[in-house]
Amino acid sequence: MPAIFAKSRDGFQLRLSFGYKGQAFFEVATPCVTKSDVAEPTSVPNGPAYPLGEIPTPNVRSAFWSAEVPVGGTGRGEGGGG
Repeated sequence: MPAIFAKSRDGFQLRLSFGYKGQAFFEVATPCVTKSDVAEPTSVPNGPAYPLGEIPTPNVRSAFWSAEVPVGGTGRGEGGGG
C-alpha cells in the first residue's frame, strides 16, 4: 500500500496511505503532554449542566441528546440551532 510517513522533531506524526481502489487513510499522532490545571468555564452552558459524574451514557435516553428534532427546528432542515 503506498504511504507517506512524517515525524516532527517534537514528536508529532502523520501517515497518509492509499488502499484498495484509492481509499485514503489519514492518521495523526501527537506526543504525550504534561498534565496541567484547567480553569473552570467562564460561560454558562447552552445545554443541560449535568453535575460532575452524572453525564448520561449513550445507551440512556436523554431529552437533550435523544431529541427527535434539532434544537430550535422542526426536523425539516430549517432549524436555527444554537
